Amino acid sequence: RKRILELISAALSQPDEEESISFKVFVDQKASVGAAKKLVQEGEGNLNVVIGDQRCDLDSMVSSLAQAYFNDLVGCAPTGLVVPAFNAFRSNLPLRADAMHLFMICDVNADHVTCSGDLDLADLQRDGRLRLTLVDHNVPCDSQRSFIPAVTEIVDHHNDTSASLYGPDVAKQMALVGSCATLVAKDFLDQKRIALEKNPDLVKLLLGAILVDTENLAPGAGVVTDQDRDVVKQLSQLCDVDCNGLHRELRAAGYENAFNLLKDDYKNAPETKSSLQAGGSTVRESLETFLGPKYAREAIKNFSTEKDIDVFLVDFISHSDQEKKRKRRQLVIYCHDPQVRGQVVDFLKAQFLLALKDLPLDDPRMSGFEQQNEFVSRKSVLKL
Repeated sequence: RKRILELISAALSQPDEEESISFKVFVDQKASVGAAKKLVQEGEGNLNVVIGDQRCDLDSMVSSLAQAYFNDLVGCAPTGLVVPAFNAFRSNLPLRADAMHLFMICDVNADHVTCSGDLDLADLQRDGRLRLTLVDHNVPCDSQRSFIPAVTEIVDHHNDTSASLYGPDVAKQMALVGSCATLVAKDFLDQKRIALEKNPDLVKLLLGAILVDTENLAPGAGVVTDQDRDVVKQLSQLCDVDCNGLHRELRAAGYENAFNLLKDDYKNAPETKSSLQAGGSTVRESLETFLGPKYAREAIKNFSTEKDIDVFLVDFISHSDQEKKRKRRQLVIYCHDPQVRGQVVDFLKAQFLLALKDLPLDDPRMSGFEQQNEFVSRKSVLKL
């Protein structure tokens, strides 16, 4: 009964679509990190956080922004504030070069968006004031599992592995489409089309995320559905944008950044009697985040070719806390010759000091590992 009264109240208090705030005002003012901090400090009202997965790729970032705006427009938080959140520390945002480039095009200031570490969500949850909408994932990562009771909504395009985690009151919008942004855009097109018509930058954001996730709707890009194509067609009719050009631009920005990250901290392996040439790069980001976009794998291949090496080791270093006290180390071994790669992998897995644990990668040219002994450096692995 209480919930029904809240929904009725929200519907009656909701402004006409013509009077709704713009997407830019929503991001820069109403749902800014400053507004969220103010609500927390005042101790009144719930904070409804729309958050993507921990890879924090372009699709997650755009989906969190757009879904938060949609939820605000339809009155999902009559007694609180809806805010988008990037599931990454603010210092790591520049590594998301494709997202930063798209935000520049669409006049989105990422400084105004809540990031990991900006708010004490655990404290809000203890006070019963936290509500979570998960976008682009349906199960929180291990470090965020404690927030499961606060989840009220899920919007995701992956397989549902959350069946036993949530009760029937958690709203789910899930479908195996090419991009989470496709699902968010579909809701806008069906229920709040006028918001898209009035906010062309929002349309470009959604288009950019879908085109990057689906490799410009390429048939061989994995999951590309009729719904993805239909949504892109409808969005393209709402603003003046060259989809092919936008995809090329975003892909180039992401590829260049990935290539430069490999280049910035590269070392050749010490010379040995072996005829094989090897080298390694250190990337200060998680393996999952770096390898999310397909162009990152192309960057690894092309960088290895440029250096003319037979074996390329990429050492990924990331942290699970803002103070960078808890280090995570992962390895990728790339080799164009599968037989040589197999020999290298078998040798490294036999080195118990490394304590390697397999990480499945959907790429026959690469092998991935969780290096459970974080104290063994790239230099030491290259010596091996």
